[in-house]
Amino acid sequence: ALARALVCEPEIVLLDEPFAALDLKTKNKLIKEIKNIHNQTGITFVHVTHNFEEAISLADKVCVLNNGEIIEQGTPEDIFKKTSSEFVAEFVDYKNIFKGNIIEAGDDKVFKLNNIEIFLVTDKTGRQTISISPEDIILTNEKIISSARNCFCGKVIDISFKQYICEVTVDIGAPLVAYITKKSCENLGIEVGKDIWTVFKAVEVHVF
Repeated sequence: ALARALVCEPEIVLLDEPFAALDLKTKNKLIKEIKNIHNQTGITFVHVTHNFEEAISLADKVCVLNNGEIIEQGTPEDIFKKTSSEFVAEFVDYKNIFKGNIIEAGDDKVFKLNNIEIFLVTDKTGRQTISISPEDIILTNEKIISSARNCFCGKVIDISFKQYICEVTVDIGAPLVAYITKKSCENLGIEVGKDIWTVFKAVEVHVF
C-alpha cells in the first residue's frame, strides 16, 4: 500500500493507524523505513495514531485533536513534556498531575500539596495545576545532598513492570510515580512497603 501511494510522487501521504495490526519487530522496522523515505523524498506524512511512542519516534510536529478541533500543536517535546493544556496532559497520560496552591516563601515559590511543600520555578501564584515527569525523579535508599531542592521520603505502594522500565509509585503524602530501570529497581531492593527517598529539581516541576 505504501509503495502504491509513493509511486505517484504525492506531496502528502495520509497514514491512518498504519501499524495497529503489526507485531513489534515489523512495526519498528517500518518506522525506520518511513523515516528514511521522509528524509530522502521530503514528502509530508500525516500520521494518525493513538500510540504515543509512534508520535514521539516519527513526528516533527504533533497535533492533539478533540471533537475535530486542534487543541494544541508543537514538537513532541512540547506536547509530551511541556504542554500548557490540562486536557492534553490527561489525554497523553501525564503522570503526577496535582492541584494545589502556589505561594511565596521568601525568595522561593512553593506548591502546597496536602502536608508537603514542593519547590518550583514559576511566575504564577494561587490555585494551579502542576506535573512532574516520572523520568525526572530519582529514587535512593538514603537522603542525598544535591542541587535538587525537592527531597521526600515515602513508602512504595505499587510497582509495575513495563517492557523496559519499572513504574514505581511512592506515597509521599500524595502518590508520586517514578520511572527507573529494572536493574536499578533490583539494586535498590525496591518492594511494596519499603521506605524510599524521592528527589527532583525545582525546574522539573511544570505548571500548566
